[in-house]
Amino acid sequence: MINTKKLEKIVNIIFIFLILIYVFLIMRFDFDIFINALKPNAGLEKAIKREKVLELNYLVKKYNLKSFNVDLELLDNPDGFTYRSIFTTTYPNRYNKKSKDFIVYNHNLQLFDNCDLIEKKSIVSAIKCK
Repeated sequence: MINTKKLEKIVNIIFIFLILIYVFLIMRFDFDIFINALKPNAGLEKAIKREKVLELNYLVKKYNLKSFNVDLELLDNPDGFTYRSIFTTTYPNRYNKKSKDFIVYNHNLQLFDNCDLIEKKSIVSAIKCK
């Protein structure tokens, strides 16, 4: 007869093996994200495919914009993915409609002629309004 301790160890090993198969094969686990998991923004570039969200996040973090306003055209997206991505990637910095710090599309910069340009990226820019 099999000892219950041995049976428990065998079941645990099989269970761990099945979990590893699930993680590496079925979920398409990326080992690079696992290695860099404790680094800031680990996996952000792999998870977020929209360049405008990555640029917006970069500008908010670089200039430490505790609260910021966003060009409404950036938020206007039928699938809602861009909207959610902007606010989850910039956390703990907050979106505030009354903030004087704006993130805008480059083609809308002329609409903000009374504002000072902080930095211009390829898609979006950071500006400070008076």
